[in-house]
Amino acid sequence: MSSSSLKAYAPKLARLLQSTPNAVYERQRALGRAEQLDLGEGQGPGKGTRATAEGIALILISMLATDRLSHVEGRMRELVDAVEVRPLDDTPFKGHPKFVKALSFVLTQPTGLARRIIEISISRTCGRAVIVYHDIGSRDPRVAELANAGATEPPLRVQATLDGRVVEQIAADVRALLLAVPDPLFGDESAYNQANPPA
Repeated sequence: MSSSSLKAYAPKLARLLQSTPNAVYERQRALGRAEQLDLGEGQGPGKGTRATAEGIALILISMLATDRLSHVEGRMRELVDAVEVRPLDDTPFKGHPKFVKALSFVLTQPTGLARRIIEISISRTCGRAVIVYHDIGSRDPRVAELANAGATEPPLRVQATLDGRVVEQIAADVRALLLAVPDPLFGDESAYNQANPPA
């Protein structure tokens, strides 16, 4: 993956989520404090936390899981290792049973899995997530439920949902990063090119 940093990608991610770059960056910092994300060292182009599929997936999970930075660590412990419940034989997440790995796979899979995502929902009241997607060759929705051991929803349930169209846009950005394609939306293009010279 290219050496573009998560902080450099924050403005574009914030626009897609209708949030702010600072809110996205504070999530990154909260994930670092929770030891879920290596914050890296240094300043300038190519320094800091590299923009990886897993890093972006962690930020998305944290933003869906809670509005409170102080709750990020506890919520991430509940969710990142949630596994698919009763997976179908042809689940597209085979080989990626844990939630953060499954979401990372969606963001990097080149065969159009991201286009099949209808929505991703995360419970804010227990360690449970749902990925709703189209079956291959069909518009019928299918559901992958992921949960940690003992996850039980209370009677009053709250969840946050990310639209599949946004997932598709973020996946396109991640694949561009994998190919080290310069994108002015990451900031100064000349600095990006210096940090990512042609092979």
